[in-house]
Amino acid sequence: MEEERLAPRYLDNDVITIPDVALEGVRREMERMARRVRLMLDEAYAAVTEGPQERIDSLRDLDDELDGLYDHTITYLAKVGQETLTIDQENKLRRLIGVANNLESLGDLIETEIAALAQRRLDEGLTISPASLEVLAGLHDTVAGATTDVLDAFSLDDSKRAADVRSLKAEVRELEESALSHYTARLTAPEPDRTELYRLETDLVEVYRRMFGMARRIAAQVVENGADD
Repeated sequence: MEEERLAPRYLDNDVITIPDVALEGVRREMERMARRVRLMLDEAYAAVTEGPQERIDSLRDLDDELDGLYDHTITYLAKVGQETLTIDQENKLRRLIGVANNLESLGDLIETEIAALAQRRLDEGLTISPASLEVLAGLHDTVAGATTDVLDAFSLDDSKRAADVRSLKAEVRELEESALSHYTARLTAPEPDRTELYRLETDLVEVYRRMFGMARRIAAQVVENGADD
């Protein structure tokens, strides 16, 4: 049942010799990958701040699905790459490989880092304060929103939306610095587990920094594709 659920829908071996058709199928298959990343983003914040074990397990299951689709897609792209391609087709193939790699890396980041931090919070019985949650929510909403926008930009081939994501660098950096300042100031707060919470919270800021970096790389690839059209 699991293998059937993860089977590719748009990777047709019969059209590999027609690269334009094959590459369009890859783009549609990668939209399935993007949908799983969106679902992981939706689950990530709740899992790491308050979610039970089931939410953490859900993140890991979604990443398994994403990895399966990635493996199918990269294998198919390798076959397309063995055909005689025009320069435009070679460029499109290269960009699709780059976006696929970044989608898979985003999923791995959420699964290996955020799920691990969520597990640590749950296992150690840590409770993030309302004030710290508010700060983290601002960073999460901005980075997750930017990541969702860039996934939409890829699906719609919208270079303007992708460029807008790249322009958020200064805003995200300011949110990161504000969060780190807040968590450092709270180190002396009269709360239990303050040191452990500080490590958890600052680790989360680093994860969101890396996530935004991956989103910007996808945005750059979408912008490059738009410039070539």
